[in-house]
Amino acid sequence: MKSIYLFIALAVSTGAVCAADQIVAVKVKKLNLFAQPDDLKPVSQVEAAALPWLIKEERNAFFKVHINGKDVWVDSMQVNVRRDSADRCPPRANGPVAPDVNAAAPGAGGARCQ
Repeated sequence: MKSIYLFIALAVSTGAVCAADQIVAVKVKKLNLFAQPDDLKPVSQVEAAALPWLIKEERNAFFKVHINGKDVWVDSMQVNVRRDSADRCPPRANGPVAPDVNAAAPGAGGARCQ
């Protein structure tokens, strides 16, 4: 049980994101790009093109993305993100495979896989 808590703590502290999390829209005409995940001065601005952008990392309410050949940080308040979620229940050995249920589905809860 301790290893589960350690894994969760490490995932949160390292800014882990799901492999399929993407920026799908921009809320401003010109998006500020930052060299570091902080609220200091942006290094440049860009108009949104070739969306979606794959999120590589998340830290301090900023997302690291690859734009125009560079890894840059964008403010999470300036973009819309699509986060993928899926059922993590293992297949049942003595019955049909459990349906794909995520957190938005009725009945998804702590006892879902039991």
